[in-house]
Amino acid sequence: MQFDQVTIVQTTLAAVMQQQQRLAEHLWWGGVVGNSGAEAGLLEQELSLLVAVANGEIERESAGVARYFEIKGVLNDVCSLLWQAPLSVEPVIPAEFWTQPGIGVVCGAVLAWLDADDLITITEAARLLYPDAPLVGSNVATQRVLRLIASGKLREYMANAEVAPNPRHRRRVKRSEVLLLCNISTELDTSNDQE
Repeated sequence: MQFDQVTIVQTTLAAVMQQQQRLAEHLWWGGVVGNSGAEAGLLEQELSLLVAVANGEIERESAGVARYFEIKGVLNDVCSLLWQAPLSVEPVIPAEFWTQPGIGVVCGAVLAWLDADDLITITEAARLLYPDAPLVGSNVATQRVLRLIASGKLREYMANAEVAPNPRHRRRVKRSEVLLLCNISTELDTSNDQE
């Protein structure tokens, strides 16, 4: 197989330049580099919105559908700027980012805000994943869920203080991700039974 050097160089340079242009547009208002005006750049506006959500300044129940999707789009945009490589289709976000001090924790709080209807406690997840938990002990089942979080099979979210005043009870996971794991383990058990 012979590679076309000109095409590969041109398409790669175009992808990198497009990513750089996108970043420049976010850093400076209107894409004008070095704009010293008082108007905030797009990225600054987006980060301010995410911090406002994380600080509880925008209530989920009263936000409305348009505001919800605006915030979701801003979160996706910021995560793409931070983690998407020029030639990739989706950003590759490491699991530890969501608990990283600063922007990671803010983005994690916004994600929890967006997914609030789908979040359950670690104890609830343990009950779903391990229905035999009363037999082996609920603490054992809870530790299993914590291991799933540590291994990256479940993403952890933190509920805000209004939902869970006790910091130890703020840890959450997505019900949909837990149910997916339940289906996977049920399918594995069924296939093992058939063998």
